[in-house]
Amino acid sequence: MRTILLLFLSVSIVGCAGQPEWRRRLQLLNDHFPRPPKQRVRCLSDDLLAQGIVAAVKSVDFSAVFDQGPLYGVGCPDPQQSLCQTLSGRVGKSRHPQLDLSLIAFNPPGCAQSYAKATVVFDRSHPDGFVGQHDPKSLQIRNIRFRKWDEARWNGGQYALPTTASSAQQEDGASTNPLILPGTERTWESPYSADSLLHPEPAPSDEPSIDFLAPWPASSFKMMVATRFLKLLDDGHAQDGASVTLETPIPLLPKSLVPACPEVARTLTLQRALETMLQWSGNCATAGLVRFLHQHQEIIQSEQTDSRGFPTAPPTRNLLNEQLAGLGLHTLQMNRTMAKLGRWGSPDNNYEQLTASVANNHMTSWDTARLFWLFDELPESQRPQWEVRPGQPVWRDFVSPRHRELLREILRDSYSGTELSNNHHCPRPTYAAEHSAASPGFGQVKEPGILTRVPEKWLQNGKLRTPFADHPYPQVVDDLGPGAGERGADLLPCQQKAEVAFLHKPGLTNVAASSTGIAHGIAPFRRHYIISFFSTLGTRYGDAATPTERTESIPLLGARIDTWLAWWLE
Repeated sequence: MRTILLLFLSVSIVGCAGQPEWRRRLQLLNDHFPRPPKQRVRCLSDDLLAQGIVAAVKSVDFSAVFDQGPLYGVGCPDPQQSLCQTLSGRVGKSRHPQLDLSLIAFNPPGCAQSYAKATVVFDRSHPDGFVGQHDPKSLQIRNIRFRKWDEARWNGGQYALPTTASSAQQEDGASTNPLILPGTERTWESPYSADSLLHPEPAPSDEPSIDFLAPWPASSFKMMVATRFLKLLDDGHAQDGASVTLETPIPLLPKSLVPACPEVARTLTLQRALETMLQWSGNCATAGLVRFLHQHQEIIQSEQTDSRGFPTAPPTRNLLNEQLAGLGLHTLQMNRTMAKLGRWGSPDNNYEQLTASVANNHMTSWDTARLFWLFDELPESQRPQWEVRPGQPVWRDFVSPRHRELLREILRDSYSGTELSNNHHCPRPTYAAEHSAASPGFGQVKEPGILTRVPEKWLQNGKLRTPFADHPYPQVVDDLGPGAGERGADLLPCQQKAEVAFLHKPGLTNVAASSTGIAHGIAPFRRHYIISFFSTLGTRYGDAATPTERTESIPLLGARIDTWLAWWLE
């Protein structure tokens, strides 16, 4: 009897030690997450997926995030400034962050639905979430009116930068809001203008409809730039007839014109420019690519400009926007980029409405998820099938299989392990016990997020190797520099526990944090889903009064969504 008991205990110990990481993480989930049935084939529906999103967001409690203050890049520089201080502190439900989150989860064989889809948005008017309803044919969301990002509405007015604070004073010097530019005051409840709508007015729906202020996409907008270049690679030429191949030279301007660039002007091949833009979000390479689109008549800048040459009106031609709209992705837009420099917004003031990129580049989570869906590798039953016009299906092969695979290869080697995935950090083994659903406590240690692997391209002896000097190509541009990331951290323990490849494009500025991509299991794991997340949780926000690089609530959300999906799909 004793022999049998010892054998049972030894088998149990081995089984426990060898269990996948997602099972260990189940304690991160609370009772509000929909539980999968006991049968072998488990099938997600649209409703279940939406319930899972709501449960994940509520379990993290984003109302506990700390706001450092509204001014661009500087928080609240004057502790005595009471107006600025009113926006500092825990956000609570009254200033709940804008969250726009979509999932497409691919069911295993044997399910009536080959995939499930869901979009849920959260804001101060809907802190418990509002579920989007998709039109059965066009798959456009018909009960949410997505509005262009408006910093003044978010903050109560347009805040002046410290260098221009004096201009915010009223003529009599008695402004009650000395940091807000007179005339820009705006309440959260202010009526929206007709031109604030990001997409055609949705068809009437029996469901209640809302307005939602779409967060700025941050560097996820670079996916739109890449999409246009993949089409040019298929065509072999740009609008003016100029040849386009992966060896096409992309000239980069010097640092004196584009601060993200090297001191001396450089040239990259198109292949390297795409990798730099997407893999470590290089702004210099992005500016070079955007400038190329202007130079070759893909985008024609408006003649209406300010004294710096920034366009103050939409472009007169924008084939990138037209291409995306032709796919039914109307909320994906890149506007008012500069022909001369390739810049995509004001370099010194994110609040300026006429030229700032935060006011003129747009993406929503659902249309971004659908763009990734078009690029994913899927069986016929799971490929996109929406209509762009009545009776006209979306052109699923608008980019050739060869160049769709090129994009997947570039994203598969992404260096950017931030936001929903935080795999540049490897927490200690007791992480799951210390961060159970009963005690969210984010911000105490780095959250690992989605269980994804760091590509070998960025590892050296199990430690992180950054884009710097001559890696991954000679005289790399947009380098992160020595010491970027945790170069001394041993990532091998987490590499061995990784369960999915995450073809990922994140973004982060002071006013926005985004995380978008395709996750699919590394054998023997089989879960496969597309996740698209946009938020206002930029570097302005942290987890305590002491300024931090970013809030750990986002990777914690990624960990809980990935764990819950594994529970259903593995």
